[in-house]
Amino acid sequence: KEEMPASVILKGEFGFSDVSVGVPAIIGKNGVEKIVEYSLDPQDMENLRNSVNLLKERLKELGY
Repeated sequence: KEEMPASVILKGEFGFSDVSVGVPAIIGKNGVEKIVEYSLDPQDMENLRNSVNLLKERLKELGY
């Protein structure tokens, strides 16, 4: 098993759901086993929130 970045659909991690973003994850032989939720400082959390919101807006514009 190894920790590495992976694009994963979030289900509450970092406070977000139903969007796929790159996050640190434990990867095993069957794929993602666990999303690693590091504590983010306020600026990093704001940057993540802005990115997720932009992704969700674009997906909505595309009809998803």
